[in-house]
Amino acid sequence: MTPDAASIPDADGDTLSDADEGALEARDSDNDGHPDFEDDDSDSDGVSDSVEAGDSDLATPPLDSDTDGDPDYLDTDSDDNGIFDGIEGTGDSNNNGVPDSRDFDNDGDQIHGRGPSRCCLCM
Repeated sequence: MTPDAASIPDADGDTLSDADEGALEARDSDNDGHPDFEDDDSDSDGVSDSVEAGDSDLATPPLDSDTDGDPDYLDTDSDDNGIFDGIEGTGDSNNNGVPDSRDFDNDGDQIHGRGPSRCCLCM
């Protein structure tokens, strides 16, 4: 049985449950003096945890866009394209409905976007 979202604690209102944010151990992933369950940007990447959560359902696990085992709210490069989430932001450069910070291909050229500084052909 799925728990009722209203009964799941979320101290900072970021749509990530306190349990997912390590409340029991008072985890502070970015070492800013605020435990993740009270921090609106747990990885200090400039993208709020509420955006990186993936949805507003406290009963679902946090989103992990690049499936590397680190949920987006703790991953400073959520799509593993070599560009930090804070630089990519939450816009949608190619209008495909996926925020750039979670989009492997920000420009829509069907090539995994590593950015010019990471392109092996450009070095």
